[in-house]
Amino acid sequence: MKRNIKVVAIVILITVTLFSYLFISGYRVTALGAIKAQFDLGQDLKVFEEVERDWATVYLLETPDGIKTALASKEGVLWRCSSITYFFDEIIKNDDIKTVG
Repeated sequence: MKRNIKVVAIVILITVTLFSYLFISGYRVTALGAIKAQFDLGQDLKVFEEVERDWATVYLLETPDGIKTALASKEGVLWRCSSITYFFDEIIKNDDIKTVG
């Protein structure tokens, strides 16, 4: 009986450690959750376009800092946002030709 308690305690410790590592690494259950966790975008973002591919989903986001493009890929059962693209320069933001991604 005492051995079973030790085994259960070790399994629980490994599980908590694994989930903590995945959470700190930016893995989330939903794609938008992964995007919000990445790069400190905050909670006040608005999705105005979504493009789904076999390998990932691209989101066009409107944030207080401007329009951004985020790439969220599914790894196993969890989502991770690997990159977010945006422009700093006002000249590029006001250009007639826009680049996505």
